[in-house]
Amino acid sequence: MPLAMGFAEELRSHWAAFAVLFFANGMKNLVNQVEVAFARSLVSCTEPLSEVYTGSQWCGDRLEVISVGYSISQRGQAQESFAMLISILMVAVLGSVFGRKVVLLGGLLGTTISVALFILACAMPGWSRVLFVMGQGLQGLLPIGHLAGLIIFDISVKGGGMATYQVKGLLDTIGGLLWGPVLGNFVQYLELVNYSTVWMAIFLMNLCVLSAAVFLMPESMDKTKAEKDGEVDTTSGAFSKVMREVLSYKDVYYNPLSWRFLLMVCIEPCWTHVLGMIPIQLMAYHGWSQSAVTMLILLQPLFLVFMGIVPSLCLRLSYTFMMPACLVYLYTVLILQQLTIAVSDVLPIIMFVAFTLIGGFMPLKEYVDSRFSTPDEIARFKSVEWVIGYVLGMGIRPVYASVFDASAATYTSRSMPNFLACACMILQCLHVRFIMYPYMRVTLGLMDELENKQREVFLAVTKGDSPLDQEAWQAAALEKHLGKSFEEAQGPFQALDGFREFCKKEPRRWLRLEDVRGHRHT
Repeated sequence: MPLAMGFAEELRSHWAAFAVLFFANGMKNLVNQVEVAFARSLVSCTEPLSEVYTGSQWCGDRLEVISVGYSISQRGQAQESFAMLISILMVAVLGSVFGRKVVLLGGLLGTTISVALFILACAMPGWSRVLFVMGQGLQGLLPIGHLAGLIIFDISVKGGGMATYQVKGLLDTIGGLLWGPVLGNFVQYLELVNYSTVWMAIFLMNLCVLSAAVFLMPESMDKTKAEKDGEVDTTSGAFSKVMREVLSYKDVYYNPLSWRFLLMVCIEPCWTHVLGMIPIQLMAYHGWSQSAVTMLILLQPLFLVFMGIVPSLCLRLSYTFMMPACLVYLYTVLILQQLTIAVSDVLPIIMFVAFTLIGGFMPLKEYVDSRFSTPDEIARFKSVEWVIGYVLGMGIRPVYASVFDASAATYTSRSMPNFLACACMILQCLHVRFIMYPYMRVTLGLMDELENKQREVFLAVTKGDSPLDQEAWQAAALEKHLGKSFEEAQGPFQALDGFREFCKKEPRRWLRLEDVRGHRHT
């Protein structure tokens, strides 16, 4: 009950901020979900329209619509990546000096103007492509994920605490299901050729969100502390704060290990982009309709269904074995998917289902990746990773668009984007195996050591069918190590899994990876 009361009170106290972030994030996700189909509707050609749905309101050549529409979309995405890069840097500076609300209002104004340009593009065929690219670029002025994280943090430290993140978690779950999978796919399923009504509805919603942000949402950042520190009222204070933050990144460039990590970051976006081309290739080479490719979303829940397979196998076979095994399996499945999509529409779907079997691998990979250095340095690595991703996005998308040909008839010409992606995957496999894995193996060994210690202790304190053996408990001095008396600990140890969860709940004195400072990758 106290938890529920804290949740409700937090939602009631900051409802305006939560509402603005929820709908701002939703409108941007909806635009990104629809923009590829919308780009196809803007293609014009000399082929007259027929009864066959092509996706365009001005062109009857279906393959040309798919090819040119994808090219338009990727140019727009490149502009959005550039704008996002600039806005991320601006948020880091202006958001700390002038407040979060000012930056949020600028981003919301940009996305509202963006949708207005989309409306004009529907009515002006001669200018439609230019207006689309400009509108897509303006979408990048709102880095809603980064901004929302700052605002939620501000609200949390003002007293909301964990309840703030619980409200955010609930709204993110609802939004993640509503905006893209439901509304976005529904719009695509309709197979429209004129999106004026859709954009008008989104434009009106953006106006409402912008108005709510202006008149109802308060500034989340506590400027009182900054003013006391002398970092906001004076130009020198703000400038020195910015310079300290910029100079703190010099360790990223002087640390040899960081270059190994960032090289992996540079390679990965070069092939992950091709995964978004699968629906486009299914439409171009296998005759799938726009409404049919939206049904691929039904495969997404398989990631949740199979989420527990990898963690379970790690406990049985060891983390040291499962990490390279999962990497080999992952890249084998993805490469087979890329090499078969030009000739079959069934095999790539089978490969996608096979990919979902290791849905629990990504949390393991992210955890291991986060243990290469100290928390502060890892945070800087992640910031640089965002910047690298946006910089690469400006170039990678047009490259893939230039080698994609919807009307290609041979295996080689159809597979050119996939060959490029496979080459990048193989390069990353070699990088991980020979450059990164020696560092990963240290963390994986510590994780296996922890699991073995837990198993040994569990076997030592259990006897036959009895959950606990009091003499063994006292002999092992577990009351000292775990901070629990024998009477308090009775019950959770019915099985090894229960003991493992019990150890996680008592992290004060139990051996953890975070406590083994001297054995980290550094």
